[in-house]
Amino acid sequence: MCGIVGWVDFEKNLSFSKNTMETMCDSLAKRGLQGHGLWLSENALLGHRSSIKYETVSKNQPLAKWVGENSYIIVMDGFLYNAHELKRCLEIKGHSFYSNLAHEIVLEAFIQWKEDVVNKLEGAYSFAIWDEKEQSIFICRDHCGVKPLFYYKNETSLIFGSEIKALLSHHEVKPKISKEGLSDILTISPYRAPGSGVFRDIYELLPGHYLKFSQDSFIIKQYWSLEAQPHEDSIDTTSEKIRCFLMNSVEKQLELFPNAGSFLSGGLNSSAVTSLICNYYNNNSVGSLHTFSVEYNDRDDFLSSGEYQFNTDAKWSKIASDFLHTEHSKISISTDNLTDSLKESMLARDLPAMGDIDSSLLLLCKNVKQYTNASFSGDCADEIFGNYVFKNKKKYKKDSFPWFANIDNKLSILSPEINALIKGKEHMRERYLKSVIKTPKLKGESKSESLRREIAFINFSFNMQNVLERCDRMASAAGLITLLPFCDYKLIQYVYNIPGEINSVDDIERGILRRAMKGYIPNEILYRTKNPYPKAYTPSFTFAVKDILTGILNEPGSPLYALMDMGQLTILLDNPDINRSPSNGFMMGNTQLMAHLIQIDMWFKEYNVSIVG
Repeated sequence: MCGIVGWVDFEKNLSFSKNTMETMCDSLAKRGLQGHGLWLSENALLGHRSSIKYETVSKNQPLAKWVGENSYIIVMDGFLYNAHELKRCLEIKGHSFYSNLAHEIVLEAFIQWKEDVVNKLEGAYSFAIWDEKEQSIFICRDHCGVKPLFYYKNETSLIFGSEIKALLSHHEVKPKISKEGLSDILTISPYRAPGSGVFRDIYELLPGHYLKFSQDSFIIKQYWSLEAQPHEDSIDTTSEKIRCFLMNSVEKQLELFPNAGSFLSGGLNSSAVTSLICNYYNNNSVGSLHTFSVEYNDRDDFLSSGEYQFNTDAKWSKIASDFLHTEHSKISISTDNLTDSLKESMLARDLPAMGDIDSSLLLLCKNVKQYTNASFSGDCADEIFGNYVFKNKKKYKKDSFPWFANIDNKLSILSPEINALIKGKEHMRERYLKSVIKTPKLKGESKSESLRREIAFINFSFNMQNVLERCDRMASAAGLITLLPFCDYKLIQYVYNIPGEINSVDDIERGILRRAMKGYIPNEILYRTKNPYPKAYTPSFTFAVKDILTGILNEPGSPLYALMDMGQLTILLDNPDINRSPSNGFMMGNTQLMAHLIQIDMWFKEYNVSIVG
């Protein structure tokens, strides 16, 4: 886990802008607690926050290498899964190395293959390479988008960084949002539209893309995307291949982080990952694995079964831990912990998002960090295998996001003026259609398969990116590295082409994954109904966020006054149990809506956000 920043300008002399780079680096301090490194030239500045303290300068970042009279400089966040193979290949071609570090290998690979380097890399990364002779910057992001990268561009300048906060710390980038950005915050949030940084003129470099900027050109190219292909494997072969893909992904990450722990909720996804780690440990005579779960104090007393929430994880994580013989720690979270972390979790994402769902993950990561520097997670499996699609397929409309079934309820708390300005339904439909039209399909496939692909593609583009952002920001804010074996582009490509009847074999969501893990985890875990990531159910948390929101509304200058219908908001505060399902209904109830509104208020104030035309 690191942070990278940079500034390229072909009209200004940047040699004396060291303070700007230091400010940008400092904004990412939590991504790299070991300090920062800078590289300065007339037209380009690069900065790096490191989570590792290297003993020699040759291993530090930014790293520069000379080839004849030219020099190349790299900053990188992340790691490679194929570093050893790639290094051997480059050594055969005559390259020499100071180390086995990923950023040096990537730099030598770029020197060898230039832009084609993107087809040689496997891992989770974002990096930037400055070519001094060519006077160009090359920036690349991994296939799935595990590591983040944002940029700001005008006619002569490019400013980039691992997080939005790094760009906003630059004096040329202002915290402004347009009508489109406001519409995203008030409709599709906690999701972001692909490529959008919400703030005006801030963009996200999409997964599987690279950009190249020089004095004469600015190019963005996609080097990887999902492809529609016929699936010809039997059910048994499919389940076996899924297990092999997942095991391979686990083992590659274990080689890099042999002392990592693992989140273990006792659900299918985390148990699948944990079981494969334990299988590797057993085969290689490694000691016991340390696993972690999170629970809210007194949550069991108030949990009522619903469409997505059935029970807490304590019983199930113990079953899984006992079966797999892990050393298990249960992290308990109180109402005060959650409310106190709402602001920190919002600052970690630079945007209002998922309230206590973000805060609880942040608190979990902080606790896990006391034991280890890295932890495996089963996140992204639901998005890849279409779990929520299976559970709600009868509710879905072809011209709308699958998880926004109750947009009218969400829009009803906005003021009439804001509703007229953002045109929420039209905005959401436009966002949906702009994305779904890119869905890769096969000619002649059935309507149901075509719809399955559309939903799977939207899941990858929106849902999974939201999960990845939450994992990265909450873990980074805690100084923890999260490892995501399901986020392997070869596995995702394979699963994308599995027909619906095989994916949901045995008439159950993630049926093919359950088949793949049969015998590796206990049956009661294997067929446990999906619970989402823990969120608060205790009345104390509802009362706490209600009190905070009430206090905010007693402030005449609250930004919410310009956005919300105070009458509807008062009804919500007086009747928090009314049937109002905001945002993605399987994760956010009324309590989460109030927490989200608190974060919106915090966001406008902390970032001094202004709305522009």
